[in-house]
Amino acid sequence: MAPLLSRRLMLAGVFVGAVIVVAVGNIGSNGGSKQGTCENNSAENSQTLEFWNHVLAKDHANGPAYLSRGRCWYYLHDYHRALPDLNEAIRLDSKSAEAFLYRARTTRMLGQIQQALADYSRSIQIKPSAEAYMGRGGTLQDEFTTEEEQAFADFNAALKLDRKLLAAYKYRAGVYEDRGQYHLAEADLKAWLDLAPDTPEPYCHMGLLRFYEGKDADGQQWFKTCFEKDPSPQNQQYYDHQVRNVYAARQSMTRRSSGNTAAYDDYGARQKHALDVLERSGNEAGARACRNDSSNC
Repeated sequence: MAPLLSRRLMLAGVFVGAVIVVAVGNIGSNGGSKQGTCENNSAENSQTLEFWNHVLAKDHANGPAYLSRGRCWYYLHDYHRALPDLNEAIRLDSKSAEAFLYRARTTRMLGQIQQALADYSRSIQIKPSAEAYMGRGGTLQDEFTTEEEQAFADFNAALKLDRKLLAAYKYRAGVYEDRGQYHLAEADLKAWLDLAPDTPEPYCHMGLLRFYEGKDADGQQWFKTCFEKDPSPQNQQYYDHQVRNVYAARQSMTRRSSGNTAAYDDYGARQKHALDVLERSGNEAGARACRNDSSNC
């Protein structure tokens, strides 16, 4: 399953320069109002960051301010700057579930997977949230092949707390697909579609599910809708590749079930020949793709 990668979009905060001067004088022990909060995809994040820089220049012991600035760095994709602020926020308040949540997200982006898992778990221990369960489950699902059961439990827990968490439906549908429970995967994909009918991705996932089920014509219709909503070549190439993988898996199963080992051996020989040609021609990218997936040969 294609790693995930997407989280729920949050509402953008409204913050203008005239408010900064007023808000600085109103920061209390809770770090201020939501006007000083960076959000995913907000055009105001850089301006909000400057606000928290101003606050921390006057108050070096303001834990909520470090959390808020670390959150800004996170949404500005500057994870190396986010981490020290989040460390300081946790040092000043070791019971801040949100600080552990954002440090988990940050360390995951930095490739510190075990630290991320520990922080997600600590955030859940302090104050369970759908975001923390989803973060831990998604990390387990993406990074480990043996942790599907715990990841599945986390997706269920996330959806109990937030029935509109799109990522949880997406990931849980992937678990159901892996288990061959296609009717349950379909239910989650439909829930995703109901919540985000204008988003291309669930249509493509539904199309791929239909190919898993052998309902190719129906799958093509779902893909048609997906590609109309997102006509980018990258999107179509990705799912075309996934469909080729389905066809390759079917052919492999047919050869094995029929006992036609000669045909299977011939298929392997052709793959090896194609790989040799790619390597001799100096096409390292093509050779690497062939080694990773025979449908690329």
